[in-house]
Amino acid sequence: MRRIFKLFLNPMASQENWLKQMAGKGYRLVDVGRFFYTFENCKSNEYQYVIDYVGNKSYKELKGYQQFLEEIGIKYYEKSINIGQFSWGKARFRPFANSGGRIATSKGMINRELLILEKKNDGKPFEIYSNIEDKIYRLKEIRKPLIYGEIFILFFGMMTVFIKKPIFEFTLWSIGGSSVKNNHLLLGLLGIAFIYFTVKLVGINKGIKDLREKGEIKE
Repeated sequence: MRRIFKLFLNPMASQENWLKQMAGKGYRLVDVGRFFYTFENCKSNEYQYVIDYVGNKSYKELKGYQQFLEEIGIKYYEKSINIGQFSWGKARFRPFANSGGRIATSKGMINRELLILEKKNDGKPFEIYSNIEDKIYRLKEIRKPLIYGEIFILFFGMMTVFIKKPIFEFTLWSIGGSSVKNNHLLLGLLGIAFIYFTVKLVGINKGIKDLREKGEIKE
């Protein structure tokens, strides 16, 4: 057994590529935590991995999808992504989700936004979306929380500028220095987050455009 601590700035592509690399080195995933991954030894590339975004689903839709995966022999691990979620108590509002999944609870869709999928290597590519239309739909669903994230970052930033203090009183902003200095620090962090989201959106939009051109699809 091997237990590894790992964080990803890109929780989908980077995490999927890393799992494929681990499989190539002869490691099979056997357990997933918030920050730790546990592997056991296996043959090199004996197993294949892909990551599917399910944060747009309701809890009922997710359970139905998981049952389908089990029926076709695909193992799955639930993983959090924590993008574009706004919470109160033990509930979170997810405006980008399907109608039945916009209010998530700790016993529902919270921390279940991704599924790590595993199947034994049969020599065929492991693809969960076989046609171009489905691939475009998947990218659009992944894009939604990023768009909402940018909107709330802009709102948060404007309120910080015009009110002259953060909307929420985090302890971090009250430790040392003037409120002006703390606001500049907050705005800097928001700017970094906004740039990161923008870079991700540009990549996703390019992926959608390329798929449309490949399939000669007009919207």
